[in-house]
Amino acid sequence: KTPTAEKCKERGNAHFQKKKFWLASEEYTKALELVAEHWSTAGSPPGTGVQMANRSHESRIKYLPLKIACLANRAQCRLDISQLDGAICDCDEAQADVADLRRRNPTGETPRALQTKIRYRKAWALHLQGRREDAMNVLASARREGLTNDECEELALNLAGAHCTIELMEAGKYFGVV
Repeated sequence: KTPTAEKCKERGNAHFQKKKFWLASEEYTKALELVAEHWSTAGSPPGTGVQMANRSHESRIKYLPLKIACLANRAQCRLDISQLDGAICDCDEAQADVADLRRRNPTGETPRALQTKIRYRKAWALHLQGRREDAMNVLASARREGLTNDECEELALNLAGAHCTIELMEAGKYFGVV
């Protein structure tokens, strides 16, 4: 029997709970491939072009939340195995999919907690790459949209503190413990 995208996501979650991040990432990737495959066949004949377009639209509304969750989960796995560029790409794609879902289904709701996690994970990856300014911009944008939590605020404070320390050191006014 062919696995479903939902089953792959569940297996990914199980691997993640066991801290098997590489295996979890692979399962989320399989789930994403199955979603993409479903979309490529959702508008297949028989039917007129309008019927196919409607089926494709409905399919996207149905599967975008699953895709967004898998991208967010895979981003966390990639953070845990130091694949920072991949984590950032997953976060960017998830954010684009959130916007697509809002456009297609304005009355639907993408959980704010998930949107916040996506922003936090991107900011964390940027921070780990040494891109403090970019990380701060992601967190500031999230805050403006009301997407924040304790982890985001703590990271923002740490980044701001690091920035203040660097400025003081450059100005010759910081004398840390040697």
